[in-house]
Amino acid sequence: MIRLWKTLACLTLALPLLANAQSKLILPQNQDDIRRLTERADAGPCVKCGVITDVRSATRERSPGRAPEAPPVSGIGNNVATTPIIGKAAVKNARNANKPISYYKMTVRYDDGTYAFFEQDDEPAVKKGDRVEVIDGRVERRTE
Repeated sequence: MIRLWKTLACLTLALPLLANAQSKLILPQNQDDIRRLTERADAGPCVKCGVITDVRSATRERSPGRAPEAPPVSGIGNNVATTPIIGKAAVKNARNANKPISYYKMTVRYDDGTYAFFEQDDEPAVKKGDRVEVIDGRVERRTE
């Protein structure tokens, strides 16, 4: 019986504290409140977020591919053969075949202090000091 009275006394003392804790709870009142709460960028931790510490361009040699095949030659008799004429575009492509490829190297310092390095062929839309998120291996500017 004494144990029951002690339990009731503890609940009586704790009840105002519980009621006070619940009084600060604010619930969404309409659809706009719900939409605003679900669209917040800082709703959770961003595991792949960080800051760009370096962006630089570099070049590398093209990987050696197979040699272009000789065009097929068809015979129209014993001494006559036809050959396709190489146009201007083919000559331009042949000149660019040995040209080095430009690409960009980016260094990202993640929020947990680790670093990662990324390469991409097209010019990045980020610069040093930008807040970024890595999505599927690509560095994207983060809007917060």
